[in-house]
Amino acid sequence: MLNSNDDTTLGSEPMPAALLAGLFSTGIVVIPEEFKAQKNQVMAQKPPVAEEKIPESPKEAMTVVLQPEAPLAWLGNFQKKVLVVVQDTTARHLNDEDYALLTKILEAVNLSIADTAIVNAAAHPLEYYALQEKLPAAISFYFGVAPADIGAPIRFPHFQVQKWNQTTFLFSPSLSEMNRPDDAALTLKKSLWASLKRIFD
Repeated sequence: MLNSNDDTTLGSEPMPAALLAGLFSTGIVVIPEEFKAQKNQVMAQKPPVAEEKIPESPKEAMTVVLQPEAPLAWLGNFQKKVLVVVQDTTARHLNDEDYALLTKILEAVNLSIADTAIVNAAAHPLEYYALQEKLPAAISFYFGVAPADIGAPIRFPHFQVQKWNQTTFLFSPSLSEMNRPDDAALTLKKSLWASLKRIFD
């Protein structure tokens, strides 16, 4: 009778190899005990494999690298709290031609670059309240950038002098538009000058 605890024995005696081979005519592989011991020893020495965690959602599977925000940069010393916001994709602050025009505009009202902070909206993702916190302006000139474009809750047309939130605003076409050698640019300059006189007279 085959012992249920060990299928290689018959009764209390080991099953003869010939009889074992006859029972399994399709073939059988007998693993000697020394090989089993070697396998167990190798498995004991093998470091455990960490179970791979399957992300529960696509969001969990993503690796997000947060880049630190670039600090706000401006040109000028902001001595008289005059903010100048421009839009120039060709320069860090302002290209040479527009810088020369801005210098003339400021000189006409007895200001200099040192009195201002020139911020290029093309170089920074500007937000009005954050900008106002960094540069609390008494006067703000926006050349080619509407205050509403950066989150200020006010809208007004070109050359209208607007006071709001302890700041005097002037929104104008870009310096590049006024820097062209044509009659349209000359008309823009005259309109700007009329607005500047209302602020500084």
